[in-house]
Parts: sequence; C-alpha cells; structure tokens
Amino acid sequence: MDAISLSIVVSALLVGLNIGANSASNAIGVIVGSNIMSFRKAALLASISMLLGALLQGGAVIQTIGGDIVPLENGMDEDIALAALLATLIFVGISTALSIPVATSHTMVGAIMGIIIVEGLAGKLNFILISKLLLSWIMTPIAAIVLAVLLYRYVMTPLSGRLNLLTFSRLFQVLLVLGSVFLSYSLGANNIGNAVGPVIGSNAMSNQLAIVFMVGVSMGVGASSFSRRVVETVSKGITSMGPIMAFTSQFAAASVVYFFTVLGIPISSTQAVVGSVIGIGLTKGVRTVNIKTVEYISVGWVLTPVMAGSLSALIYWLLQIL
Repeated sequence: MDAISLSIVVSALLVGLNIGANSASNAIGVIVGSNIMSFRKAALLASISMLLGALLQGGAVIQTIGGDIVPLENGMDEDIALAALLATLIFVGISTALSIPVATSHTMVGAIMGIIIVEGLAGKLNFILISKLLLSWIMTPIAAIVLAVLLYRYVMTPLSGRLNLLTFSRLFQVLLVLGSVFLSYSLGANNIGNAVGPVIGSNAMSNQLAIVFMVGVSMGVGASSFSRRVVETVSKGITSMGPIMAFTSQFAAASVVYFFTVLGIPISSTQAVVGSVIGIGLTKGVRTVNIKTVEYISVGWVLTPVMAGSLSALIYWLLQIL
C-alpha cells in the first residue's frame, strides 16, 4: 500500500471515529436523556449495533458515495478521496468539539461536490442522484416529525393507557433498549458509506469487508469515548422526554434512516433524530421545544455542504501543489 492509499485508509478510520462521536451519539442521547440507561452502557450497546449495521447493510450507501455520485471510468481519483475525507474529518471534528450535532452525510457529499465543481467536472455528476439526495435531505426531518407524532398519538399513548404502572415501566424499559439497538444499527448501516465510500471508490483498499469492519470499530470507539457532550445537546437541549416519548422518537428516527439506507441514500441521522424529537415535543405543545437550539442546528444543516465543499476544494488544491 502506497503512502496516499495509507493516508486515505487512516483518514477513513478517523472519520469513522468522528461519526461515532457525533452522528451515532443521537441513538445514545435519547436513551440517556430518559434516564433509562447510563451513558457507558448505552454507548457500548450502540457501538455493537452500529458495527452490525455497517457489516450487514452498509454496502448500498458505500456504493452511492464511492461510485454513483461521480461515476468516473477509472473510479474516484485518490486526491479527491483524500481531500473529501480530510475535509469531513476536520469539519465534523470541529463540530463535535463545539458540541454541535452535524450531518456527516451532508459533509461528505458537499466535500465531494466541492472538488468536482472546482475542477470543472460538474458535467460528470449524476444529477438524478443528486436531486434524490437533496429531496431526501428535505424529507428526512419532515418524515421523522410526522411519523413520531402519529406513533405517539395513535399507538403509544393508547397502549400506555391500558397498562398498569409496573407493566408500563418494565415494557418501556425493554422497548427503549430495542429502540436504541434499531437506531444504532440503522446509523451504522447508513453512515459507514461516508467513511468507506471514498476508500472503495479510489481503490485505496480492495477488501471492502476488512475496511468496513475497521471503520465500524472506530465508530464504536468514537461513540464510547467522545460523544458525551453532543449527547447532552441532543437529549436535553431540544425537549425533555419520558420513556414513551423517548421510544417513539427512537423508533421514528430509526425507521426513517433505515428506509433510506435500503435505498442506498446517505442521509443525516441527526436530522432524523432531531426531527422525531421535535415531533414529540410538538405533541406537548410548541412551547416545550427549545426553538433556539433547533434554529442553531438547522443553520448548521444548511451551511454544512457549502462549508465542507469549500474546505475540500482548498485541501485538494494544496494536495496538487505539494
């Protein structure tokens, strides 16, 4: 393995670490914020579930990131792959340090497109796929809000009214654990492509199973070691939740992420989680939702692909002159 291929693989591992610390913490935030499970136990559970999702169903999104956005004959150029990974690493790393839950998928797609546009290769972009991506980014929080409201009002609330207090408590503790597993699994399956896609697309490492396993492990390490501050933003900064609301938001977000994963579309797990939490908050009344926190996160969603694209273009230019 030459130096640039090694750099791509190492960068992918570090991106995976940051995905775990930022995006994957969404699954932990809901369950920790409801006081059902400690941070360490929830992080370990999420780590294992993310790895399984990456290994079992991460292939479709890996193909989208690594080969379908820019279907070049000889694959993704190594400098493009490295620049996109470094830009994602820097941007998501800074966001994590600032406790801002950022969209890793928006970052990676923006990073790739930034380089392609600057290099005058925009004509090679798969504009049908790009349109689908943009539409999915708009639909993700909307779908999560609607699904969370429907589940809460028409399924979970009637169900809880038929249970005694002890049965209710036991049932929802189990459901929260299952919801956390489902959400973490979906996060792993969807987010793995953001780190592994450029590696496979540039042929920096041909063994896809090996690199998926390595990055999956790094995502788990990130979730366990560096996600606590982002967890607090997600779990406490938007709305306060009890067990019914926590499970509903988990299941709604996980369902949305899983749906798009099956389609091979990389989306923002943060959008899905925050959207579902907002939906739950709205069932209690608009005043229970921390609007300032929502606005803060929303601005980041809009600026993320633009800033990531600009940063990756700069890094790519520096790689060309070195």
